Amino acid sequence: MKRLFTFSIMLLTASATFAQNPAPCSDLFFSEYIEGTSFNKVIEIYNPTSVAVNLSDYKLLLFANGSPTPTSTFTMFGNLMAGGVYIVTNPNDTSVYINSIADTTAGTVNFTGNDAFALLKISTTDTIDRIGQIGIDPGAAVGWPVGSGNTSDHTLVRKMAINNGQSDWLIGSTEWDVYPLNNFTQLGAHTMTPCAATPPDVYLINATQNVNEGDGSITLELGIINPDANATSVTLTLSDISATITQDYDLTGNPVTVTFPAGSSANQTVSVSIIDDTNIETAETFNVAISNPTNNATISTVQEVVTIQDNDTPGPEVYLVNATQSVSETDGSINIQVGINNPNANATSVILTLSDISASIGSDYDLTGNPVTVIFPAGSSANQIVSVTIINDANLELDETFNVSLSNTTNNATITVSQEIVTITNVDINSYIGFWLSVDSVSETMPVYSATLEMFSGTTTIAPTSVDVSLVIAQSTATEGVDFTFNDTTITWPAGPPNSQYAIFHLIDDGIIEPTEHFVLTLSNFTNNSALNTNLSGSMQINITDNDPNSINEILNNKKVMLIPNPTNEKTLLLTNGKFEYFEIRDSAGKLLQATNIHNQKTATIIITDLSPGAYFVIVHNGKNSETLKLIKQ
Repeated sequence: MKRLFTFSIMLLTASATFAQNPAPCSDLFFSEYIEGTSFNKVIEIYNPTSVAVNLSDYKLLLFANGSPTPTSTFTMFGNLMAGGVYIVTNPNDTSVYINSIADTTAGTVNFTGNDAFALLKISTTDTIDRIGQIGIDPGAAVGWPVGSGNTSDHTLVRKMAINNGQSDWLIGSTEWDVYPLNNFTQLGAHTMTPCAATPPDVYLINATQNVNEGDGSITLELGIINPDANATSVTLTLSDISATITQDYDLTGNPVTVTFPAGSSANQTVSVSIIDDTNIETAETFNVAISNPTNNATISTVQEVVTIQDNDTPGPEVYLVNATQSVSETDGSINIQVGINNPNANATSVILTLSDISASIGSDYDLTGNPVTVIFPAGSSANQIVSVTIINDANLELDETFNVSLSNTTNNATITVSQEIVTITNVDINSYIGFWLSVDSVSETMPVYSATLEMFSGTTTIAPTSVDVSLVIAQSTATEGVDFTFNDTTITWPAGPPNSQYAIFHLIDDGIIEPTEHFVLTLSNFTNNSALNTNLSGSMQINITDNDPNSINEILNNKKVMLIPNPTNEKTLLLTNGKFEYFEIRDSAGKLLQATNIHNQKTATIIITDLSPGAYFVIVHNGKNSETLKLIKQ
């Protein structure tokens, strides 16, 4: 509810009468209490009923400093819609956001942490809700304990489960969630668990079950909570995970309907057939799901996973002995070893296949008849050997790799290690490249800087050689487009004697006082049989040193706060000439977008990349005062 009131304020006097608490969802109650900085004091009242309420029948009472009788009162006015809130703040409240959503102001909302506050229903003279203990002063700096905090310098929000006022503060003090000082994020609306009958809830009794393949069947159980006078049904569906329906398990008519009779809380069961095959296999699983409840029921446990344990004798296991191997280009060949576990009275075979990664079959390596069949004789546990030819070419090239894989076993065998990577090492590198420096520093006043790359080669290159130079965002603190410009580029050396090449970037003199920032370049994608020179560096960090004034007073020129640059599109620097505790960013409608503590720092960087172009307000706060600046996002 927001400023929908045209009635006159009717001032009434009433004593603090205490009566039985209102029934759940039958009358108004306090939903939020803000004891903020200076005059940032707010009371929010919530209407949990299903109809609009005439507020002229309600009065706010303030009991200051332990007074047993009201020291100030305020009679509300207008109508509060069902499920709506009514916000009353202090007339001197300085928060732009609070004033933008408050329904009215009242001098009665002038409490500190030791002042009790009550909501009085005039027609019954009942105090239907209150905060604090009337007639007791716990001390303004301490307040009454509430959860992890207290009524002093905190924001209190009524818990979702609370649906009526509480005249007994010993109970009422347990009904609030506690938030830090000046937290306004939940003001303007309140969430409460509805007062309604609880519908039936259907669930699977078990989240998981195990069954032996030889057991023949497994029973699925479904339970129900809150059955009512109507029958309740759900749809039960079985689906494959690694098990296969009709081969490993089965359910006639799947999916099936499961019905709980009216008023019955007895579990319902469904029997699923488990099929005993002769396959030697790992444990297999299928899924049980329930859906489509009737009678407005809910489902709290939707899924069950059933695991079928195999009861057959373990079969052979075939595997590659090595996950990786290396071989020199000059060695001529390499042996691939294939092993077996659990051999039995039958022969076992497996298909071995070679495939290219960076090496090329027929040019760098070869295997006659690829793919080939590897056979383990009956009862034999000896490793089988496949010899692969390694071809020694005269090419200048980097190390190359090829893949070895196993597939298509016989005798119900499984494959436990199916892949091996073979690396062919090569010594025919044409040239080596790297950054001359791993770290360098440059002032932001220098417009152009060149990162030097060197090539070392035993002979003159007969073809162009290149390497990619890329910006590493994750390792950089400087911002591209704000502090420097650099496009990922390819550096190329022409054919001929080796020489120096340069990665060129431009620096931006931004006028912002800031610490040294850096960005990182890295090398990749070497061509023409070139590689990284291990005596140089594969990456380079460029440190950008700031050249801007060190004196904030010089920039501020007697102002208290300033934003530089403004307008901006990425970030701006907040400069202060005084002690400020935190700043807020709000849009033109007063909506809070960001709140950040600065703890009396003289400078703070504000990042606005996520904001849309337009005008915003930066409000800087100390204990009692604030300064507001207009910020333009381009």
